[in-house]
Amino acid sequence: MDIIDLFRVFSLSDEFKYIPIRDEEKPELEKLLEAVPIPVKGSPDESTTKINILLQAYISKAKLEGYAISADMAYVT
Repeated sequence: MDIIDLFRVFSLSDEFKYIPIRDEEKPELEKLLEAVPIPVKGSPDESTTKINILLQAYISKAKLEGYAISADMAYVT
């Protein structure tokens, strides 16, 4: 298993299955998707992709702008 698959497996955890993707978060998620160091498998409209992005953003110490996405980040961490 490589690092890309490891992040994917983590994001598929049942603890995160109810985290939604909100319309106001999509621009910030797209920006973060381009900035994360490890490529993300999956569609940008999937919650597993969001979890993967948030995990990598946390590890990379990226700054988040939105309140809702920051709350989701706190839950993921």
